[in-house]
Amino acid sequence: LGQARSATGAVVTLADRTSVGVAVTELHHRTEDGPVRAGQAADLVAWLEAGPVTDAAIVLADFNEPPGGAAGGVMTAAGFRSAHAEANGREPAVTWPSGSATERTGGRARRQGGWLWEAEAGLEPADCYDYIWVRGSVAVEACGLAFELPAAHDPTVFPSDHFGLAAVLSVGRGG
Repeated sequence: LGQARSATGAVVTLADRTSVGVAVTELHHRTEDGPVRAGQAADLVAWLEAGPVTDAAIVLADFNEPPGGAAGGVMTAAGFRSAHAEANGREPAVTWPSGSATERTGGRARRQGGWLWEAEAGLEPADCYDYIWVRGSVAVEACGLAFELPAAHDPTVFPSDHFGLAAVLSVGRGG
């Protein structure tokens, strides 16, 4: 996808013979580079469309941009829907950076194999940067944050610098 970014994917065939294309990616991270992310999203869509024809598609993605960004616009123009927005009427308030609400400083630092809050100059503000995109015969039953709790031994250590998203999807109906 350029800028040292890539996507990986597979086609899964379910017991009822429904086929699902599943892909995972992370787009370019620099805030000011929205056009780069839009190009990466367009390349991602083209790659998916050049692959095997499937009944449904699911893209798990760190888009590194808030809702309404150009890359998200590319996805919606290609028929993708945000699972979280569909299930909840909006995107989550924050998926990046992780950390307790009282310690939100807009930065990150690695510690003890986890992530914690520390101020770091020049980082974009906290927002929703992560998405589960669905297209085709997929009904979104539920979608919400995952991995948003700190380690039991240290309330400043989280599994990642992002909160995750988890969704309950029914493939073969909806869409």
